[in-house]
Amino acid sequence: MKFIVIPANLCEPLRIEEVDDKQGYDKAREWVRGYIQIVRVRGFKRLEMCVDEDGHSKQLPPNIRATTVADAYNQKIVGDVVVTGSNFKSVDKYHPEIIEIIRAWAPTVA
Repeated sequence: MKFIVIPANLCEPLRIEEVDDKQGYDKAREWVRGYIQIVRVRGFKRLEMCVDEDGHSKQLPPNIRATTVADAYNQKIVGDVVVTGSNFKSVDKYHPEIIEIIRAWAPTVA
């Protein structure tokens, strides 16, 4: 499965991570460093962002890229984010073009 990690730190590139089917939730939780809250990605059915549900209370740094991707006008997304397909499926299961979109946005992605 492929997940997309969007670090809050703008100096860190977006990256595509390969995960085992059985480890999806645990790996996403590890990368956001907390309990997961799901945020929908507007314009992409069946894509979800995993964010730290306590990110605001932990005063995590804003994630400008994730806020832009989520089109979250009324909510600032903070901390590192993991983009998955619905129910922790691979991002390219429903939207194979998403990998090329991310590669175009962040040319350093393998």
